Amino acid sequence: METVISIKSRLDDLAARREPLVSVYLGHEGLQPPKGGILMTQFNSLIHSQLTKAERSDRQSELRKIEEYLGRHGGGTARSYAIFADLPAVWEVFEFEFFLPPLITVGRADVEPILHALESHSKYLVLLADREKALVFNIELGVITERSELTGGDVPQMVKAIRHDGIVGKDDKIARHIEDHLHRHLQIIAETVGKLTRTKEINFVIIGGHKELLRKLKHHLPPDLQRKIVAEIVTALDISPAEVLHKTKPIAAEVHRWPVNKLPSV
Repeated sequence: METVISIKSRLDDLAARREPLVSVYLGHEGLQPPKGGILMTQFNSLIHSQLTKAERSDRQSELRKIEEYLGRHGGGTARSYAIFADLPAVWEVFEFEFFLPPLITVGRADVEPILHALESHSKYLVLLADREKALVFNIELGVITERSELTGGDVPQMVKAIRHDGIVGKDDKIARHIEDHLHRHLQIIAETVGKLTRTKEINFVIIGGHKELLRKLKHHLPPDLQRKIVAEIVTALDISPAEVLHKTKPIAAEVHRWPVNKLPSV
């Protein structure tokens, strides 16, 4: 899976090239990915508003290939696309979860908008928990870079108990036993997550799972992670990695638009 380091390495290689190439940025400011047709319209508008007639004529093959790419892949989950082309030698495509202002140029690779955006778009952690287990996802640039599963809790559900007078009710001892068991379960999750993230750069946290556990889960986490929680989601833990991204990408996109003074304390 691609990281910021590998992206910057690819960008450095592009910036080092002396030959002129086509640089294209396409994207949408909304929280949901733009549809392919919107990108195609945006691309055609850029061609006629930002390129000269001579540039359009000289770069027909590059422009045609970019158009073909958008026709095939433009309806994906990315909010922005950066494409660099100098055929047949150069063809580089980047997809990002954050917005890049639309732009098209012919000349040296224009990589500054991406480098600037990478500095301000951060890594985040998704922690999901129920009474049996927890799932931890490290996400960077819209890609899950690590996934961990913590098991072994299996907290019993509340059951009905028959009192000495024959009335069915909830036994206080059973309730305390279950609450103690749940406390230990969440404590183990919190301690393990603390260890997993101790040496990692985590800019914000999204927690999720069964609704009744969210408040308790939050309070068991180490203070530094508590301060970084920006949202809660209600979900079962049989969720796929693709669904995790689908649920959290709009939240991450919104956080990435917050002013610096609104971001979680580190």
